[in-house]
Amino acid sequence: MLSCPECGSDQSVKNGCKYKGKDKRPRRKCCRCGREFFGDNNETIEPGIACDRSTEVRVHGNESAVEATVFGEPPSLDELLAECKVDRSVWEVTNYEIRRWTTPYTDKHKKPGLIPCWHVKVRMVRKVAVHTEFPAVQPVQFVGALPQVPTAAFVRHELPCTLVVPDAHVGFRRDLSTGHLEPFHDRKAMDVVLKAAAYLQPERVVILGDMLDLPEFSDKFIKSPEFYFTFQPALVELAWFLGQLRTVLNTDVPIHYIEGNHEQRLSNSIAQHLIAAYAIAPAFAPKSAPAMSVPSLLGLEELGITYEGPYPSGRVWINDNLVCSHGEIVRNGSGETVKTMLSEARASEIVGHVHRSEQATVTRWAKKGPVSYTITCPGTLARIDGTVPANKSHVNWQQGFSIVYYEDGNGKFHTINLPITDGEAIVNGRMFQGVDYVDRLFADTQYEPFRKG
Repeated sequence: MLSCPECGSDQSVKNGCKYKGKDKRPRRKCCRCGREFFGDNNETIEPGIACDRSTEVRVHGNESAVEATVFGEPPSLDELLAECKVDRSVWEVTNYEIRRWTTPYTDKHKKPGLIPCWHVKVRMVRKVAVHTEFPAVQPVQFVGALPQVPTAAFVRHELPCTLVVPDAHVGFRRDLSTGHLEPFHDRKAMDVVLKAAAYLQPERVVILGDMLDLPEFSDKFIKSPEFYFTFQPALVELAWFLGQLRTVLNTDVPIHYIEGNHEQRLSNSIAQHLIAAYAIAPAFAPKSAPAMSVPSLLGLEELGITYEGPYPSGRVWINDNLVCSHGEIVRNGSGETVKTMLSEARASEIVGHVHRSEQATVTRWAKKGPVSYTITCPGTLARIDGTVPANKSHVNWQQGFSIVYYEDGNGKFHTINLPITDGEAIVNGRMFQGVDYVDRLFADTQYEPFRKG
């Protein structure tokens, strides 16, 4: 064991190494006096400060600090400042910290032990501040006029637009005393979508499914008597809404209606309770949609609307990188559904089913580089005040719809969620206000249950 050249103690600890080129010299520190020396001989390392402790003094303008690492007993504040030759008439102590820990060592008899170590830190400021020069920051000076870039230079080409319509859950609860039909769907929100479609004139419309609620065909919930005999008015109103949507668009704009799990209730109910009528088509069109099916009952063929099913297989691809479906996954908590879907995503997707406005993106690395996938949920057009039959009376739902700008093929896309609040939505900087269209609905259909009063 090497002895300290200062006090002769054989108790020292490793204290790093000193490098000079490729040469390395081990350093040690005496546990008794704190003197540093080289471990390959007894050459002393002269400290670069005024005292013989492992001490560092820093001065920066009007502030200074003294830090010392001490083995054994720590110095007092006065001792430390005196050893560092701090002029107390110039500097005033503002903070004094001391921290203790222990360091293992082995004595000359190879007996292990622990030595107390101390870290002392003193902060000070000048009693009389000195002027400190700071580099002046000058504002940027432009020489000459800024170049004028034509607006057209930013636009490579105009992108087509797709309007995405989420779940509306068109359906009713009938008041058994008055016969009044209380809608599950929000007519103001649905009217906003009609007005936005008329304004945007999209190249395509995708309906994400669950446009019908069909509570009287459900095998999941107890069927309340208020739900019975509401299927016909639901069909009349949804067919009218789809007709209005077709009217505000160009006749050649494709509209895709994806089957949701609520539309599937009809075919499931027939298969379970009236199997003989399952898949029966009209006699004059045996290859058409079954007579008791959503496409047939809504007259989708006459409206030029393509029905994509069955659930959950119905999908509509916007381009090679973005697909629309109704969705199969629902998780509690905002953002949890898209987070779960991203864990298995192999393409970007827009889904309904969740009734929440959610969007998240994940980036994965492939051979060609980073690939990003985005999952989007537009929200719902149903009422969010607890009217729609659900597991909870206070649901975490949001109203809204989406628009997508995209390039064809293996191109880019941009999905925008447009929230609807109190029957109003902002689209491209314009405010669209929906109204309760029940008067127009009755005037066009002459369906007596829709008459007010």
